[in-house]
Amino acid sequence: MKKVIGLGLLLGLLFGCAYYNTFFNAEKYFAEAQELELRENGKPKPAAVQKYNKVIKKCGIIITDFPNSNYVDDAVMLLGKSLFYKGTSYKQAADKFNDILTFYPNSEFVPEAHLYLAMVDYKTKKKDSAYQKLKEFILEPKFKKYHARALYILANYYLENENLSEADYYFNQIITKYPKSEEYEDAFFARGKTFFLSEKYEKSNEVFNALLHSRISKQRKLDARYYMALNYLLMGEYEKAKVTAEKLLKKENRVNKRPKIKLILARTLAKTGEVDDSIELLKKIIENNQRTFLSAEACFHLAEIYFEFKKDYDKAIEYYNRVGTEKRNSPFKEEALSKSVVAAQIIQYYQPNTGISQEDLVEQQFMLAEHYLNTLDMPDSVLVVYDNIIADKDKLEAQVDSLRQKEILLYESLQDSLAKVKKIGLLDSIKIDKSLSDSLLVIDSLKTQKAIIDSSSYIEVKTKRKNLENVIKKYDEEFIPYTKFLKLWLYKNVIIDSLKAEEVYSSLLELPEENKYVYAAKKMWNNEPVKFSNPKLEKEETEYNQAILKMDTAPQESLELLEKITSDSLHSYYDKALYSAGYINYAILSDSTKARPFFEKILQDKKNEFVPFVEKFYKNGKFTVYERLPYLEELEKKQAEEEEKPEIDEKNQPAKVVGEGKIKWPLIRVDLDTNVIIVELDISAKGELTDCRVIQSLKEDKPSIDKVVISQIENWEFKPALKDGKPVDSTLRMNFIYEQEKK
Repeated sequence: MKKVIGLGLLLGLLFGCAYYNTFFNAEKYFAEAQELELRENGKPKPAAVQKYNKVIKKCGIIITDFPNSNYVDDAVMLLGKSLFYKGTSYKQAADKFNDILTFYPNSEFVPEAHLYLAMVDYKTKKKDSAYQKLKEFILEPKFKKYHARALYILANYYLENENLSEADYYFNQIITKYPKSEEYEDAFFARGKTFFLSEKYEKSNEVFNALLHSRISKQRKLDARYYMALNYLLMGEYEKAKVTAEKLLKKENRVNKRPKIKLILARTLAKTGEVDDSIELLKKIIENNQRTFLSAEACFHLAEIYFEFKKDYDKAIEYYNRVGTEKRNSPFKEEALSKSVVAAQIIQYYQPNTGISQEDLVEQQFMLAEHYLNTLDMPDSVLVVYDNIIADKDKLEAQVDSLRQKEILLYESLQDSLAKVKKIGLLDSIKIDKSLSDSLLVIDSLKTQKAIIDSSSYIEVKTKRKNLENVIKKYDEEFIPYTKFLKLWLYKNVIIDSLKAEEVYSSLLELPEENKYVYAAKKMWNNEPVKFSNPKLEKEETEYNQAILKMDTAPQESLELLEKITSDSLHSYYDKALYSAGYINYAILSDSTKARPFFEKILQDKKNEFVPFVEKFYKNGKFTVYERLPYLEELEKKQAEEEEKPEIDEKNQPAKVVGEGKIKWPLIRVDLDTNVIIVELDISAKGELTDCRVIQSLKEDKPSIDKVVISQIENWEFKPALKDGKPVDSTLRMNFIYEQEKK
């Protein structure tokens, strides 16, 4: 009997050791998986997934082979956590956590299971449910031991969703109410990071400094100092940032942390004047951390240094473009591409392509200013560009004066050359005009050759001077008023400097009041809707619109108003009035004789925008008969097309076939009276085909064709109909055309 009892004890001991060792190994693998860093996308690395799979397998053995053991609830909980952290099995994980609540209501893991169920909701995009479960958990007194953990999870979710005020509130709850909790240190650190993300760098450093004086781990102190160095850098306290980063590098031995600290140091060195050292350090970071988010960020900051400090825009472009090469989804990629464009604009501005016109150069300057403002947020640089545009007029006037002096000298030299030519009797009389050089080409002598050269040079300089004078006129009427308007807007809405704004506004008022930018500036100054017009233009626009409104109802009256406009060639709507008057006479009053002079005036000016339209029906003094003029027909056609477009109601849609849904006809020949098959389909709210019936066949004695249609439709997939945005059951009717096989 004693032998039997001894054997039973031995078997029980072996049995207990077996499931205990299995669970012990499962816990070991889980801990090892948790120690491994996540990938850059936040998912576990393959090595971690392998360990979680081992945990799942061993926990499954305990649950299956030892269902009555003391560790079965431990195994169920650990199995659920492993499924959760794998990142691909949230539903299965939730099942295990619910098993704890259902089958082991007295288990110590019940509070933890509640927390993980909230976490599953969050991971499966049920954020509101997750927030609600966590907040209810915090209010439950029996879960008080786990309240700090619930607060920490909730705070991190708010932090992840950039709701920084809520995150700070819950982190602070842990710090003030649960100073002895395991989450205290993490919450303290996270609160400092929250202020950092809120760009409250000084407040962030206050929190981190307080954290350094708390009883926390060495690694956490090093992490806090990293953010303190970064805060100093972003606050512009570069010496403090440099000293903090250098001290941190001496203490930090974690391989994955050192490159980030070096990046802060490199950025700081540039700010403290050690630009070359900064460049070298950044290049080493890129070289030693290729194809990572860190190397992409280092490329961005290296490009910034070349841009800001070295003014080497070619190098800046090289490293801006390299950001995306180093890491395609780098958060710096979009800004890098924008700044690369800015650098290219600067190169174009300071080193313009030969042959670029002054007008195009001004356009480049406006584009550069736009990039400075919208991409770099550098309004002061925008003002520099604007002031350069205004100052360019003085440079052009100086060039005109120089050309005018040169023109006078060339004219005198030309007169002398012509006098010598006349003296030898080769020319009786010569006029100084554009044909001069051509006239002299027929004469073969040294004196006439010099006259040709002087004539060509004179004409070239004179032409260049006149072109520059036209450009200067454009500066006076267009470029400078527009630039001053933009400066006014910048001072009034971005820089917020009322004194400077008033100064610019006063300078605008000195310009002719009919200028559209002066008119727009007055509107802006009085906080009225801005319109680039002027009183004269608005008056003329009103006159034209009043005439057009009467075109169909009172064409004769409309014509009288339009003729008043066409009597003034300086009227802003002169061209439009000519065309409209011609149209009324020709198309409405059917009087082509009266229409002719209006169309002739349009055709006399080949630059008139209406020439192509008139030439479609009137050319060489002859009309082509049209019921409506092509120009107006095109306008009316476009309007009709816009009116006929059905409005898309996203909330109310019929059922649709997913994909093309074509019928593949069998290769048979039949003599059919009709080639149309009509089918009705019943589609459920789930997008399932519940019934399919033919309501019109090709021919009664050819049911096989109907069967082919139905058999193929049954394999299609459908999108359900929507009513008020919700899926509903519906019936869909479809027509199919049968085409016989061709032989």
